[in-house]
Amino acid sequence: ELDCLQKIYPVGPFIVLGFAGSVAIGFAMVDRLRDLLSDTQAGMAWEPDVVAQWWPQDAREVFESFSQSERELGCHLLMMGAHPNRNNGDAPWAVSYVYRFRSPEFSSLVAPSEEIVSIGSGEGVVEYSDALRRLGDGFDYLRMEVAGPGGSAFALMMSISNAIDASPQPGISRHLHVCIAMSNGVRLGRNDPRYLGAS
Repeated sequence: ELDCLQKIYPVGPFIVLGFAGSVAIGFAMVDRLRDLLSDTQAGMAWEPDVVAQWWPQDAREVFESFSQSERELGCHLLMMGAHPNRNNGDAPWAVSYVYRFRSPEFSSLVAPSEEIVSIGSGEGVVEYSDALRRLGDGFDYLRMEVAGPGGSAFALMMSISNAIDASPQPGISRHLHVCIAMSNGVRLGRNDPRYLGAS
């Protein structure tokens, strides 16, 4: 909470991996998937749904390579990606994918479109998911994108930031790392509107 360790990273073109639980195992998962997806030629990219099919076996191997005490901390993964060249119907944005994987099996669990999913200590906080759900009802995503790619994600980020400010939870930082996966790349940022330390 105090250090606000970054737990989400790009692992390939248009694909990111986030983790909760054991930090050591989480970083090992990021490194393994990044290595597996690194062998791409210029102009090529992995399809996230295909990666989600074969990733569980590799995730289990990484998990099992750690000590029992480290495995007891658990490992939950969230893989998010945008299809490199397939749009969502007539919409101008790419088909997107969100998958969750949980130790020890790491079975691939796909999130239905527009479902709010999470991992880690914030997973059961109803106030946070409700804030996103309220914003999603009748939310004009396309209008927010007029301000620039990722505009709708910025609005969603501000909504969850406000929910955290209104209902702080022990162990959950008010400082967020924000990631957007689009067909033209991955963008990482922070919601950090405050400064820590002496002013």
